[in-house]
Amino acid sequence: MNRGEKRIVVAIPCFNEAKTIREVIRGFKRELPQAEIIVFDNNSTDNTPYLAKKEGVEVVKVKRRGKGYIIQRIFEGVEADIYVLVDGDNTYSPADVHRIIKPLLEDEADMVIGRRIYVDKGAMRGLNKIGNIFFSQLLNFFFKMRLSDVLSGYRALTRECIQGIPVIRFKFEIETEITIQALTKGFRVKEVPISYRERIGGSHSKLSPFKDGYSIFLTILSLFRDLKPLTFFGTLSVFIWIGALSYGLKVYYAERFASLLDTIILTSLFIIGWLFLLIGVSIHTINRRFTELTVLLRRMKR
Repeated sequence: MNRGEKRIVVAIPCFNEAKTIREVIRGFKRELPQAEIIVFDNNSTDNTPYLAKKEGVEVVKVKRRGKGYIIQRIFEGVEADIYVLVDGDNTYSPADVHRIIKPLLEDEADMVIGRRIYVDKGAMRGLNKIGNIFFSQLLNFFFKMRLSDVLSGYRALTRECIQGIPVIRFKFEIETEITIQALTKGFRVKEVPISYRERIGGSHSKLSPFKDGYSIFLTILSLFRDLKPLTFFGTLSVFIWIGALSYGLKVYYAERFASLLDTIILTSLFIIGWLFLLIGVSIHTINRRFTELTVLLRRMKR
């Protein structure tokens, strides 16, 4: 469908981006003159909201600090056919937006992620680059994905995708959650190559490699537990049973009779293993029923 028939909203989350927000807004006005641009200010302490308003765009103030709160506000309060999410730090090129929304306009994807491959020297710190590779590979392993930049802050989604994925994280782990939720809900996710620029002088990243990296890691584990419970708890059961078997073999080859303590330990391990497996089966069954209900509700909306 022609982009002129679609309502496109460019949503720009930002916090203290006074040095860059005007250039970001002007760039998207130039590339997508038909799109609506909304700046979501996360309670900035500089004059970011003032400068954005001077550019003639709507500014929505989100007082609760955290990128996840902004994304929740966008998902709940903005009506559009295509949502473009881009950070306000001017590290992403507005010119790449055509490449990002093209698969959505041609109905080839429900969410498109900008994969940062044309990276300026110094644009991404070494720890951030290593973390991005690590978390992308971790997601690929846990959720059978084939993605290489799950932490990218430049992406586009359809209305159906927005309406179909729950968002409950509050900080920089939000991109991870959106990606996992979209894939596990059956939405088509695609990556396209984009450029990534170095920040201008005086602008600095709000991402903490260790603190936010730890949050992202916990998010991946918790979503793996919640969305793939049979695999998660089944794997725990197998490891527990292997531990019980190893302990039993150790007692056997020690050429002694098993003590009461040995019996309690072995019995407890096997029972705990079965309990974990039953938990996984139960949650998996509940998830399956919810998935069926979600599919039926989508059909009813049509």
